[in-house]
Order: sequence, then C-alpha cells, then structure tokens
Amino acid sequence: MDIEKAKSVAKQYGEKWSVKVETLEVFERTPLWYFPFKTSAYFFSFKNDFGEGEVIVSTSKYTVTMFSFIPFNLEVEMLPLWVAFPQFNFLTSGWRQSYGESYSIRWHEFFDDLPLSKKEEYAKQYKPPIDPDLGWGSFYEMQNEDYSDIDPVMNVIFKP
Repeated sequence: MDIEKAKSVAKQYGEKWSVKVETLEVFERTPLWYFPFKTSAYFFSFKNDFGEGEVIVSTSKYTVTMFSFIPFNLEVEMLPLWVAFPQFNFLTSGWRQSYGESYSIRWHEFFDDLPLSKKEEYAKQYKPPIDPDLGWGSFYEMQNEDYSDIDPVMNVIFKP
C-alpha cells in the first residue's frame, strides 16, 4: 500500500505542474533508521516524451520533497526551484550540496538563456511562494543582481 500511495502522490504533483508522469520506477527505498522494516521515503525515476526526472516522496505525510524534471530540449521549460524542491527555502544548504545543487545550476542556465519576454511570461506562470519564511518573494528581481563581491553564497544561489 505504501508504494502505491507514494506513486499516486508523485503523479498528482506532476499533473499540478503540467509534467506528465506515466510510469515510475522505484530506484531506492529509504528505511527508517530506528525501524528498518518501515519505509521513510521512496525515490522514483520517470521519463516522458519531453524529458526525465526523479521524485522523492516522504511517507511520513506523503509529501513530495523533490520533483526534479530535466527536459530533453530547450523548448520545454524547467520547473522553478521551489517547485522542484518544495521543502527548501531560498538559503538552504541544499542548493550548495545535495540534490539541489545540480538542479539549481541547470535551472539558472535555462533561465539565463531565455529572452526577456519569455522570462516575464515564465515569472507570471510560476509565481514564487508568498510565505516569508521560505524567502522566495523577490526571487526573479534578484536574478539580475551580481552578489559575487558581496556574498559568495548568494551568488551560488542566484547566479551559479
């Protein structure tokens, strides 16, 4: 039952962001450290006609903790950082180490290559979360800033 519920959650999350998740392959099951017979998360991989991705679904509340989708070509949009990693805030260490680092670098390359008109459309389609604790509020405005001489950490997050 656990795995079917996790698959359903992953597919629904994909549908919410217009990413078709047809078949999910389980590539890892993470057991709870204190009770190894119970699963704490499922790691899935998937492919569709436009790209491939990975999904992590936590079984504690059946929530998506990662939804990394990499398109095969530049015609298909990458999902913004807060969609791909809904549990990360904009300053989490996950952008500099862990799964978030490679996704963040690819996303910034994708976004930097968009013409200004497409960037504006993208920003309207994918509005950052309003929650002040997550800190995404002025994310798009910060994309035009250079933080390298002020704070190298900010430069990694906003301009890798």
